[in-house]
Amino acid sequence: DEQTILHNLNERYKRKQIYTWVGAGRSILLSLNPYEVIPELYDDATMQFHKSSEDALKPDKWVPPHVFAIANQAYDAMIARSKDQSLLVNG
Repeated sequence: DEQTILHNLNERYKRKQIYTWVGAGRSILLSLNPYEVIPELYDDATMQFHKSSEDALKPDKWVPPHVFAIANQAYDAMIARSKDQSLLVNG
């Protein structure tokens, strides 16, 4: 419900975790503006962690929410299905 989502977003924001998965299947990613630079958010280690791999595609494998994760998910689906993918960015 909306109250639970807002509470979780607030708690994650306090921990500088600006990305949150919503819904099933890691298909919706919410992002909050941190209004500050978070150095490790887009560093090489984070990028490497979220790179495509077979383990990341398994439904039971938890992948931390991140824009790199959703981008890799779309890329992997494009390669696997040989079909275009789209990402909706709003805000």
